[in-house]
Amino acid sequence: MRYLSPFTIGFKVILIAIAAFSIYRLCFLGFNFQSVPEHADHIAYLYYRSLLYGLNFDLVVTCYLIAPFVVFLFIRQITQQEFTKGFIFFKWYFILLFSICLLICAADIPYFKQFATHFNKAAFTWASSPGFMFKLIFSNFSYWGFLFLFLALVTFVYKRFSKLFSQIPKPEISIPKWKLTVVFLFLGLFTFIGMRGPTA
Repeated sequence: MRYLSPFTIGFKVILIAIAAFSIYRLCFLGFNFQSVPEHADHIAYLYYRSLLYGLNFDLVVTCYLIAPFVVFLFIRQITQQEFTKGFIFFKWYFILLFSICLLICAADIPYFKQFATHFNKAAFTWASSPGFMFKLIFSNFSYWGFLFLFLALVTFVYKRFSKLFSQIPKPEISIPKWKLTVVFLFLGLFTFIGMRGPTA
């Protein structure tokens, strides 16, 4: 576990992201509960599969976003430089990009309710109707709650990432570079597999 210590902050980023996405998944399931056929067979299994596929997708997104940070941590450890400004950059990098992801997640809940499909690239054809998604959410007062869901999730990730990056750990000096390289390659492989998502 000592060899993983330089990358511990990366694992914590993943946990924060998955926690935020899991809250969204539960809210999505609760709001679109009626979309499940009333007499569907193995309904518990359907819920399980839906949440599992959602988790797989969330891991794909998270691995894409965290990949540059893993490379940064490796370079930092190899060079034995603290790179304080790099940590500040990645703090806001994660806050901004995960906020965008959570905005799409919040919009996906009423979008699915209205169109029976998830938010996809077709919804991004805003050239012909730039305010479409905003009108979809705000024209119906019952959808305003998703704005509060978005704000709550953004507040959560902001506070978590601010606390996580408030104390920048110093590079470990007792880990041989070749062992660190092996660990990095292992984590790189794990990240690559996560980026590919489920193969079946």
